[in-house]
Amino acid sequence: MLKTRQTKYTKAVEKYFIKYNHTSNHQALDYLKDWYPNLTATTVHRITERMVKNHGLKLAPLTINQVKRFDSNLTIHDHFHCRNCDSLRDINLPDRIIIELETLLNGCRLTGSLTISGVCQKCIKNKEVV
Repeated sequence: MLKTRQTKYTKAVEKYFIKYNHTSNHQALDYLKDWYPNLTATTVHRITERMVKNHGLKLAPLTINQVKRFDSNLTIHDHFHCRNCDSLRDINLPDRIIIELETLLNGCRLTGSLTISGVCQKCIKNKEVV
């Protein structure tokens, strides 16, 4: 296995995605530019691609605008996606719901994670529902 160099940029990007889950390369770059003005979008992209390849990050559901975002929660889980504010939240669907869905699918087997879309409580509370 090839060992990759742990540059200051690599460490910064890794820390960012651990702290701020479900974000994009662009968001990471915007945040990290304050501390690392020479950091480029290409460098962030290469680091996140390497992290996915080495199982340090997973791909999360895309944003409303089809932008790739990343998930630092490496456990098996599902997501709730707010179609209004584009937020993403980790959820763990109970086995009974998975079984019910498989029954509705005439015995098809669910083997991946699910993303449920709707409107989050914050948007409903703030009457920001589109």
